[in-house]
Amino acid sequence: NMIFMVVLKINLKKALYNILDFGFIILITTIINSLIINLSVGLMIGIRLIFVCNTTYIFSRNFTYMDLANVVEKIFVFMKLFNVEPKSIGLIVCIAVAFIPILKHELRGILDALKTKGYKIKITKLNVILQPFFTSILKKVDQIEEAMLAKGA
Repeated sequence: NMIFMVVLKINLKKALYNILDFGFIILITTIINSLIINLSVGLMIGIRLIFVCNTTYIFSRNFTYMDLANVVEKIFVFMKLFNVEPKSIGLIVCIAVAFIPILKHELRGILDALKTKGYKIKITKLNVILQPFFTSILKKVDQIEEAMLAKGA
C-alpha cells in the first residue's frame, strides 16, 4: 500500500488521519474478536481493517464512483449466467463505498455529542454509541431505498 501511495502521490499525513478516524471502530472490532475468538484472530482482523481503510482511501483519491461501477460490472459479467445483472452489483458496491464518509460523519457526530455532555466512553457501555449509530444508518438506508423506488430502480 505504501508503494501505491508514493507512486500515486497520496498525502501520507491525510491517509494516516483517515485511518485514525476509523480507529475507534477498528479498535472495538479487534477487541470484540479477540475476546470472542482469540487474540491472534482479533489482531489479524484489525490489521485487515486498517488495510481496507487505507486501500479505500487510495482508491477514493484516484477514481470516481462511475469508474468503480464500470470495473465491478466488468468483473461480475459472468453473473449473467445466473440471471444476476452486473449493473445491480456495481450499484450496490458504489452505494456501499459512498456510504463510508456518511458513517464516518455520523460516528464523529455521536462521539462529539457524548464528549460535549462529558460522557466517558467505556467498552462496557458501547450501546450508548452503537444504538444511535445504527438507528441513524438504518434511517439513511431507508431514505436511499425510497429514492431508488421512486426512480424505478
